[in-house]
Amino acid sequence: MRWNGKKSLTRGPSLSKDVHGWTINDRKPIILNGFGQPIGPDKETLDKFSRFLGSLARDSNLAPLNELNWHRVRDKDKIWNYVKKKFIIAEEGKDYVLRSVGALWRTHKCRVKKKHYTNPKNVNTGKEPSSIPNSHLKDLLNYWNLKEVQDDENGDGEANHDDDLELNKGDLEGNIEN
Repeated sequence: MRWNGKKSLTRGPSLSKDVHGWTINDRKPIILNGFGQPIGPDKETLDKFSRFLGSLARDSNLAPLNELNWHRVRDKDKIWNYVKKKFIIAEEGKDYVLRSVGALWRTHKCRVKKKHYTNPKNVNTGKEPSSIPNSHLKDLLNYWNLKEVQDDENGDGEANHDDDLELNKGDLEGNIEN
C-alpha cells in the first residue's frame, strides 16, 4: 500500500492475544440464531469472536497447512473445545464454528500460496513466515510443484481432486532444496 510515494505500514493479521489470554472466568457468551449462527450479544463480542476464529485457522498446531483439504485436518474437536474454553457457546454452534474456521483456513492457505509460491520452476521459500512451520511450508511448495497439480491449475489436465493426490512428506522431499 502506498501513500504519497511512501510505503505505509500495515497491521497484519489479528492474533487475538486478548482472547487467547482469557481464563474460563473471562469467557463471553455467544448468542446463536435458529441456524446456529452467532448473532449477539453485541457487535464488539461478535468482532472478537470472528477475529479469534481467524487466528485459529492460522494456528499450525490446530489447523496444519500441510493437509490437502479441510476434511483431512484431524482433531477438529480440539478446535471446538478450545473455542468453548474462550467463549460460552451452545453445542448448536459447533457446525458454524468448524465451517467458518475451515473457510478461513482455505483463505489463509491461498494467501500463503500467493506469497510464497511465485514460480513453479524455482520453489524458493525465501523468507520463512514465522507462523508456519518450515516443514509445512516445504510440504506445500512440493505439493504445488507436482506436475499433476500444475496441470490441473493450468487447465491442461483432467480435474484432480485432493483425495486423488496424497501429500506424502517422504515422496516429496526430493523436489525441493533444503
